[in-house]
Amino acid sequence: MGYVKSSSSKVGTSLFCEVRGKLYEYNVCKMPFVPSRYYL
Repeated sequence: MGYVKSSSSKVGTSLFCEVRGKLYEYNVCKMPFVPSRYYL
């Protein structure tokens, strides 16, 4: 999870992020990106 500019916040937008010197590609998705299991 992270912050992006509103111009890049559309669902499905591909973004790149640098983590420890490596570039990784990410896609914007709707929250929550992990299924909730509140009610079993």
